[in-house]
Amino acid sequence: MQNLQKIRNSMAAMLTILFIISLASFAVACPDYYEAACDDGWAWFGLRGDDSNVAQGQIITLDCDAAVSSVEFQYRVTGNPNQDVPSLVEGDEISAAVMDMDGNIIVTTSNTIPSDLFEGWIEFAFPEGFIVPAGQYRVVTFTEVNRYCGIRFCYQGEDLYEGGERTVSFDGVNGPWSEFNNGLDIGFRLHLNEGSVPTQTQLWGSIKGMYR
Repeated sequence: MQNLQKIRNSMAAMLTILFIISLASFAVACPDYYEAACDDGWAWFGLRGDDSNVAQGQIITLDCDAAVSSVEFQYRVTGNPNQDVPSLVEGDEISAAVMDMDGNIIVTTSNTIPSDLFEGWIEFAFPEGFIVPAGQYRVVTFTEVNRYCGIRFCYQGEDLYEGGERTVSFDGVNGPWSEFNNGLDIGFRLHLNEGSVPTQTQLWGSIKGMYR
C-alpha cells in the first residue's frame, strides 16, 4: 500500500509540474519577429542641407526576454544629390543600434550600401547570444558618412505596429531622440533567434526550485 501511495504521489507531482510548465510556456510565448513592412513614404536619412545628420528609428516593445539576431530597415539610394548633398554610394557604411529609453546604447552594428542605385531591405546582424530583456527599446539606424539617402516610413494612417512608433534625431545617434507622436511607424523587421529566453516568471521559478 505504501508503494502504491508513493506512485500516486509521484504521478500527482509530475502532473502538477507538466501543468505549471504548460502555463509558463503559454505566458511567455515569443514571436519569431516584429515587423512594420509599409510600402509608401520615404524620409530623409543622413546628412542634410542644413548640416544636420538625420538618424531614424523605431520604438519597439519586446513581449519577453529575447535572443535578438538582427534588425532590417528599408533604404532607397538614388545616386542623385539633394539640397546640394551627394547621395550615399556603394560601400558607404551605415549602422544600427539598440538603445534603452534613456538613450543609452546597448549594442551597435553596421553594414554597407550594396550599390550606387538601390531600393530594399538592409540587415544588421547582432552578436550571437545577444539577449534583450522584455521591455521597450529604441532600435535606430544612422550614418556618419557625409551623404544621404531615403528610408521607408509608414503614413496615410498606416499604424502597422501598435507596440511603438517612429522616432528621429537630427544629430545622428547622439540624439536627442523624439517621437513623431502620430502613432505611425518606420519600415522595420526585428528578428529573434529560435527559442528565445523564457521570462523568469514565478511559475518557472517554482519549477526550478523543485530540482535544486
